Amino acid sequence: MNDPLLPFLGRPVEVEVTGPFFIAGLMVDLGPDVTVVYTGEQFFYIPLLHIHAVQPYKPRDDSAMDGGPELPHENVADPISFRKMLMHAKGQFIEMNVTGRDSIHGCVTAIMNDYVEFYSPVFGTIYVLIEHIKFIVPHTGPTAPYGLKTVSYPVHPARLDLSRTFRQQLQKSVGRMVVMDLGHNPDKIGMLETADDHWAELVRSDGSRIKLNLRHVKSFARPPGPQEQ
Repeated sequence: MNDPLLPFLGRPVEVEVTGPFFIAGLMVDLGPDVTVVYTGEQFFYIPLLHIHAVQPYKPRDDSAMDGGPELPHENVADPISFRKMLMHAKGQFIEMNVTGRDSIHGCVTAIMNDYVEFYSPVFGTIYVLIEHIKFIVPHTGPTAPYGLKTVSYPVHPARLDLSRTFRQQLQKSVGRMVVMDLGHNPDKIGMLETADDHWAELVRSDGSRIKLNLRHVKSFARPPGPQEQ
């Protein structure tokens, strides 16, 4: 594999990721569009699309970078890819960072052409554009996120048929309340009035309308209506 990052494979590195985040650890695997960094505690699967810089890293404790547990994707055929990693993670507890700010915890429940359906015990079902996922981290602890027991944390995907693309999926929610990008920006919460391939119009809480460029929308969730409670 002729890859400019190949010299870093098997070595301690510091990776700057969109956010910005700085992830330091051992680069344990590398594919055409993803790398895997082991921090001594967690495996970070980072799409190359969101890597801004990579540099050698000198850990304070060299033993923290030695070996580590078996790779979570050990049985995935080479070469690895980010889509393969998402498919491998389907139904498993993971941490996913989308906004560059906060991570969400839960399970990938479906993988479509350009987005995933993700179930979070906090936000419910979220539709996430794959190109905006900054990293995923498999959950390796003995319990589910938030200390929930697996039996009390069943996966409940939304009762909404899945379209092939993210924008088609969004269009199915016209006339419904939506929360985009986890609701960090109040301008991205409201009733979806219209949506096409490029723009969406929301009606905000005060009744005013706003047009949003869908190139800058990373995810959306649809709060359940009365019939879905």
